[in-house]
Amino acid sequence: MEVYILNIRRIAILAFIVSILIIYTGCTAIPLRGSEKVLPPNNKLIPLEGTWKFIDRLDSDVKNNTPDPIIDNQVTFKDEEMIFIDDVIKDIRYTAKRVRTEDFFLYQYRTQASDIGIEASEIDIISVSTNTRILYEFAKIDDKTSIVSIEGGIYLLKSGANDSKNIEYQEGYIKDTPQEQKKTKDENTLQSGLLLGLRRLSNLGEDKYGQAYRTLWIRSENRILYPTYETVELLVPRQIGFWDIGSSLQRIDGYTYEGIYAYPSPNYGYPHAGKGPIIIGVGENVIPSIAKNHKRCSIQFVGNDYIAVEDIDMDDEYRVKERRFRVLPIDNVDSAEGVGISDIVGKSGRDAFINSALYSMEIKGLKNNYIQDIETYEDNFTLSRRNGHWAVRGRLPYKRSDEPSEYLDFDINLIPSEGLISYDELSLPWNTIKRELPGATDAYTSPNEDILVVLDIDNIYIYSVEDGQISNRPLGKINLYEGEEVVMAEWAIGSYVKHWDGYFKGRDPLKININ
Repeated sequence: MEVYILNIRRIAILAFIVSILIIYTGCTAIPLRGSEKVLPPNNKLIPLEGTWKFIDRLDSDVKNNTPDPIIDNQVTFKDEEMIFIDDVIKDIRYTAKRVRTEDFFLYQYRTQASDIGIEASEIDIISVSTNTRILYEFAKIDDKTSIVSIEGGIYLLKSGANDSKNIEYQEGYIKDTPQEQKKTKDENTLQSGLLLGLRRLSNLGEDKYGQAYRTLWIRSENRILYPTYETVELLVPRQIGFWDIGSSLQRIDGYTYEGIYAYPSPNYGYPHAGKGPIIIGVGENVIPSIAKNHKRCSIQFVGNDYIAVEDIDMDDEYRVKERRFRVLPIDNVDSAEGVGISDIVGKSGRDAFINSALYSMEIKGLKNNYIQDIETYEDNFTLSRRNGHWAVRGRLPYKRSDEPSEYLDFDINLIPSEGLISYDELSLPWNTIKRELPGATDAYTSPNEDILVVLDIDNIYIYSVEDGQISNRPLGKINLYEGEEVVMAEWAIGSYVKHWDGYFKGRDPLKININ
């Protein structure tokens, strides 16, 4: 992808960045690449301190003479909060790490670092997060210069701006949870929106079957339901903008291969968006391996940064030969290997995997010698829904004497970390939901605690919630396809609802009939 510098002023700015990088790279106290240091809110060493001003946009997706609403705004970093333009984010923490510059800009910004004037081999990345998710990642060039991506645009910031500006706001909400998301100007306005991703097996004709995905946009204001829409594929909100995720089916020498793809959504500020998948699970490295196999890749879960899949290998008669789970970074779904649970959670994740596997083997009467080197399978895990929450599940292959291989699926005694899940809370106890709605198989509640989305085998129901009480009648009902399951649930509240709503409607979605 080529990114062009728009004018002479931008060239001068970028040249300045390059010179600063040459001088400052390697002269920081942040740990070397491969490690990171989490700084708690009360730590006096704030990696990005004071007030910074947006002075320019560096990517080419800006039309000349078009004012950019971000430019000239400010962001202020304090011990326990960040004021990002007009949003006040409480209880934040900073994570500092050094990464390979080229990898970071390629995977995070979908551009070559050199194309925007950055020549250094390594760069310091400062992540600002709450207790539920990373909010922004700043590429810190030096104490005076940094870069951040906002909705696909790459912006240059300078520190030392006037931080005496009195930003008027109301204490309260900003993002993710009621304690962190900013309230709207009208305190009586409750805005909640849910992107619900669904998967089903679809008959494509000619004895072809593949996974079909869709995303529902469910929106309410003051417990009044707006029209609901759907679009094909999975529309995933990420820190750097929306991404499209789905599957593609190919026939090669009479064999069927189903792979997955992930790429920035069209019309979302990416220079290459709309030119087709950038990362796709049908690479040259895997095509030769399907010469004597049918392969299917089924998405089980999608978060902000990771996607969990199940790989199924089948013989000529479509009989299953092998099934395996993998968790992949969304930025690199064409990877042949999944990440280990310890890569995301740490050693405690690997220990939980092993201990849970041993316990399940004992309960099911399986001897240890059926499965060797359990720890080598720590990348064989996924996430699935259970009692209104995401649960981590592992899988181990085993054999009973000379019988064909079988599989042991087991629950891992581990609460999904923020590295996997951004928000997974129920404002109502699951037992309460089941008592009021006995047919419920799954449920989701808004961080505003005003909307309850419940699934049974055939339908999705949207209820209002007030003072912990579920409305007597649903606000609406949406029909499910046979066998359809949830693989993604992402909430927006406050001002983010209108933002997501505008983007979703810009994709020309299908309006759903609400019964």
